[in-house]
Amino acid sequence: MDILDDLKGDWKQGRDLDAPSVPLKSGEFNQLINGRIKKEQRLVWRYAVKTYLWSVMVFSYLSYLIITFWGDEPLLAVCAVAMAIYVIFTAVFMKRFKRFFAMDCGAQQALDLRDAIRIKLKELRGFYQFKRIYDWIMVPLSCLVISLSVNKFVFDAAVMEHLWFNMSTFILYSAAFIYVTLRDNVTYFKLPMNKLKAVIVDMEGD
Repeated sequence: MDILDDLKGDWKQGRDLDAPSVPLKSGEFNQLINGRIKKEQRLVWRYAVKTYLWSVMVFSYLSYLIITFWGDEPLLAVCAVAMAIYVIFTAVFMKRFKRFFAMDCGAQQALDLRDAIRIKLKELRGFYQFKRIYDWIMVPLSCLVISLSVNKFVFDAAVMEHLWFNMSTFILYSAAFIYVTLRDNVTYFKLPMNKLKAVIVDMEGD
């Protein structure tokens, strides 16, 4: 009952403390639940904007590398693969993103509120599973692109000539990417999913 207790507490704080205690009406209760859902949706929206800006930066950087180092077949091949995967990810990402925000729980009169929350949770869980697959592919690939490009900018030599430096660069960027990815997964996916699940459990037990 923690989630519902918090919501009811917030509702009471918004009322006049001297006013007599009045039970929550159905509409007021649904309004509180919808407010919590929209709060979690805003987190996902922040991630979507962040991802869009990151994609623009990545496309710009990959395009710059392709133009600057035209003729370097290994680097061009890695950049081409990375760009193709980013195109696919962006297309699927936008499709899932639109589907997640397509249904407003408060506007679906034909659905029970719990069913609407379950649909939101299912969409968010699918969104997260897709992102995890993407992370397993793009994190090492992105770090490989960075490592190869740093080698070109610093040494302008074959990768094997400075193998230890390139491996160190790859490991360093991989650690940074993994840290940011895990943090984002918790902030934008795991925490919202746990809160939505808690709302469902509390509603069923209320």
